[in-house]
Formats: sequence, structure tokens, C-alpha cells
Amino acid sequence: CDEIETAKKDVEATMSKLSRLETGLMEKIEKQKLMKDNLVSLESEEVKIKNELEVKREECKEVQCERERLEKDNRKYEEENGTLALGNSKLFESFSALQDELDVKRNQLVGVDSQMAREAETTRKKL
Repeated sequence: CDEIETAKKDVEATMSKLSRLETGLMEKIEKQKLMKDNLVSLESEEVKIKNELEVKREECKEVQCERERLEKDNRKYEEENGTLALGNSKLFESFSALQDELDVKRNQLVGVDSQMAREAETTRKKL
């Protein structure tokens, strides 16, 4: 009877140990499943981030191309501005020269008017 009792106790101990091992195994399997799910989620997030990164790179390239185009346009406009400034300067010089010439001719005209008035006065006195 003692042997049967001992055998029962051994069986119970073994069953208890087996139950604990099964519970531990189930917990580890559940933990592994959660980790796999987490890994899948992280991989999905990685793909999403890589796609967003590629979109941002493309946008950056487009912005860089636009920036280069605008810089090129700006240089062209600066050159045109320099050309126009030179043209304005030449026009101003020409205008100043014409203004000076006009002033001289006005002075000459005043002189001619005075002389004609004197000649008219002289002619009137003779008549």
C-alpha cells in the first residue's frame, strides 16, 4: 500500500509538474505569438515609413529643381536689371545733354528776340 501511495504521490507530483510545464509552455507560446504580431506590426510600420521617406525624397528633389530654376531666373533678371540700369543711365545722360542743348538754344533765342526787337525799334525810328 505504501508503494501505491508513493506511486500516486509520484504521479500527482509528475502531473503537477507537467501541468506547470504545460502552463509555462502555453505562456511562452502566447508570448511568442504576441512578439510575432508585434514584429509584423513593426515591419508594416517600417514599410510605411520607407514609403513616406521616398515620397519626401521625391518632394525634396522637386523643390530642389524648382529652387535651381528660380535661381537661374533670378540671375537672368539680375542681368536684365543691370542692362536696364545701364540703358537708363545712357538715357539720362542723353536727356541731360538734350536739356543742356535746349537751354543753350533758349538762351540763343532770347538773344535773337532781343536783337530783333532792337532792329524793329531802329526800323520804326527810321520810318
